[in-house]
Amino acid sequence: MPESFLVLERERLTRLIQQLHDSGEVAPPYCWLTETSSKKGTKTYTYVILVTQPPECKPKSHSLGRPGSARHCHWRQAIARREAIVELEQQLTMLEVLIERQLRTWQDIHLLVAFSTGQPGENIGMTSVDPEAEFAAH
Repeated sequence: MPESFLVLERERLTRLIQQLHDSGEVAPPYCWLTETSSKKGTKTYTYVILVTQPPECKPKSHSLGRPGSARHCHWRQAIARREAIVELEQQLTMLEVLIERQLRTWQDIHLLVAFSTGQPGENIGMTSVDPEAEFAAH
């Protein structure tokens, strides 16, 4: 049986990921923002560019206007959502591995108890017996 706090944490991470998806557009992978400047006379103009480059493709760039423009803010937030989701998904993956490891440990304990008491093993790992209670009884 996985610890209840691990199951609750898994649910919390899943909810956070869903909230991020629901809060707005999520940028696709392989895109980022960059700034470029150009000089016209004595003035320097700065522009934000959205660059996309899927694997094995040439990069494509789209001007988003000046820093702070609506399109720049939109893509900055979309990329921030993507990065947050990636981080949460990595945490969720590590948590799933830990939960699976605990389940295997409980099954191993149940198997050892069953063999040490001479019980038949046809339902080992498939019973609803509380492993802690059974272990304490022996």
